[in-house]
Amino acid sequence: MLGVDLLPGNAVYMSVGNRVEKAHADQEVTARVVGLCACASTPEGRVDIQMRGILTLTISEWDAIAGTDGGLKAGRHYFLSETTPGAIVATTPEKVGHYVVAVGIAISSTEMEIKRGIPHLL
Repeated sequence: MLGVDLLPGNAVYMSVGNRVEKAHADQEVTARVVGLCACASTPEGRVDIQMRGILTLTISEWDAIAGTDGGLKAGRHYFLSETTPGAIVATTPEKVGHYVVAVGIAISSTEMEIKRGIPHLL
């Protein structure tokens, strides 16, 4: 069950009532990433969540989620954003009171190996 519209690559968590919501590094509950959206949500409220393995998206899809230009940067670690729900970033979050949550490692500009981490409070 969805609580919001989701895009491919959005980091998500499970909220109350098994609702899929965009993950966010500002609270422990919302920082518990269960996976990344493998596709956009449908009008029926369905979405595929990939929890491990390699997720392949287009460069423009990754750009929309990671705030990049030209897709992911191979070899870089990506983390849950502390400012934008559902987004990922290539820099370690630093805001005190927020959580650092590893999401994965870029293999190429279009592929990420999902490696979810446990939220660590700053």
